[in-house]
Amino acid sequence: MARPSAPLPTRRTWTTILSLSALSLVALTLWPTSVYPRDALLPPALAPFEDAPSPALLAAAALAAAAATEPLTKEQLRAIVGENPKFLVTASSARYGYNYRRNLFENTMNLAKLTGRIPILPEAIWARGCAVDPAICTEYALEHYEDRNAHVEEMGGVWNEGGEIWKLGIESFLDVVHLRKAYGPALTLSEYLTLFSLPHSLLHPSGEFDTTSHLPSSLSLSTITATEYEHAPLLRVDSFNPAWGNQSVVSEEELKKWMDKIMPEKQSWTMAEARVGMKKAGATLPKGEEAAEAALLKTGLVPLYTFSDWVVANKAAARPQIEYAPFSSLLSLSSLTSLPPHASSDILYFDGNIHDFRKPGSLRFSTAVARDAFARSVQRDIRPPPAVWALAGKVVKKIEEKVKGRRWYAAHLRRGDFVGINWTGENDPITHFELARKCLSAGYAVLGAHFPAKTLPHISDPYYLATDETNTTALAYYRAAGALLLSDLVTPADMNATLGVDASFLDVLSLVEQVVLSRSDYFVGSTMSGETGGAINMRLARGKEEWSWDFIRKW
Repeated sequence: MARPSAPLPTRRTWTTILSLSALSLVALTLWPTSVYPRDALLPPALAPFEDAPSPALLAAAALAAAAATEPLTKEQLRAIVGENPKFLVTASSARYGYNYRRNLFENTMNLAKLTGRIPILPEAIWARGCAVDPAICTEYALEHYEDRNAHVEEMGGVWNEGGEIWKLGIESFLDVVHLRKAYGPALTLSEYLTLFSLPHSLLHPSGEFDTTSHLPSSLSLSTITATEYEHAPLLRVDSFNPAWGNQSVVSEEELKKWMDKIMPEKQSWTMAEARVGMKKAGATLPKGEEAAEAALLKTGLVPLYTFSDWVVANKAAARPQIEYAPFSSLLSLSSLTSLPPHASSDILYFDGNIHDFRKPGSLRFSTAVARDAFARSVQRDIRPPPAVWALAGKVVKKIEEKVKGRRWYAAHLRRGDFVGINWTGENDPITHFELARKCLSAGYAVLGAHFPAKTLPHISDPYYLATDETNTTALAYYRAAGALLLSDLVTPADMNATLGVDASFLDVLSLVEQVVLSRSDYFVGSTMSGETGGAINMRLARGKEEWSWDFIRKW
């Protein structure tokens, strides 16, 4: 996102809103832990995806900001987790932005739901971009590093690029109150420490769970390593499906030889890939899908329910698909965690990276019902704070005024550190932009197939562009070609009035843009970017169809 030219923000004062009621805050937080209520049960001010910047939404934003300054007490946390709680935590890395960490939350929550445990989530995010004078961001941040790559030990590795970073509470990015309503009990790491009377001085700058210092003597812990969790050619699934029947099992060595022969470098295959692979093995599958699947089942290949490879990098729970893998290659999570020592441990810790370049959920599902339930949870439970929705509503209103109520396009052009690691597809900012424009233009025919001609965009209509490109020449080119940027539509005063001090950070403003992207009638995004993935999840949560979005690509 381009840095807006802006006067320095001022802190918001929430005292007038706090008079709403302290009891309402407690009621919002301490939802019964034995149920996972539907969105319809939420108070109106927190109903999902409220678009207009209404007084109710602004009040909810203020209430959430106030809650962030008043940590929950040990007694309140006890009420959330209930008696004899069991927890689940996964290793993570502070070296990633919120969108990657959001995927970590989703995967951790999925594993916790599948194992009947309460997830422990990071309490903070390191923001990488400041929208104003960096000294102001430093004043508002919980912690600050002048050079992120001068703190390799604290961060657990090297970032894609150097520069300043600022630590912000998770409440700046995630609506934790809503999460606990829609998903169920969940704690941040700092709340976990409070619950067990451990000092917050034990928190590491990386936000990592420490299996020694964070483990009180009253609790037991068991660990599942990344290799134990999954390693080629073996795949982790949620559980074994009885519909697969009795399948024979071959050794891992035999399995690898066979898989390398029919489909090297792949652990599971779409039906089209399975047809090619089985042909290599000397077998031809029937033409029909059902008959082909039945034939695969007889050879020991079972159906797994997951998502397209197109969403692996951008973390969208979208484009569901069926893949096939040998039964002998499958590892059941439910079988693993139902055995000692994991079944009885108070904390189940996943050590190592089980998130990078894995399918959404960090595993494949044995049924379509389980996969779709995970996708609904991602789309329903994970959302930005109310203040972000409120500011996005103002932006969308301005766009709708400019296009005179017609359908409108939006694009996400990820640049920044992705250019240096060749993840953009086109390193030149103008060439990359023109590719995005070409992909956007395909949206006219798509919209024309679903909406009346009089509602379609005019050729001269502007479109919304979310980008972290900072080159002023490139930005001028984008605007001249019809692109509207965030700073073209809302003033710094608007940002301050709605977001408060969070308006100082580009990482939070990018969440505003995700909501805006989710509101467009046709959207194209960056395949490798979690910001695009977040926008797609929000689109699906709104009920927007798969045809209404695509990725920026050359074919």
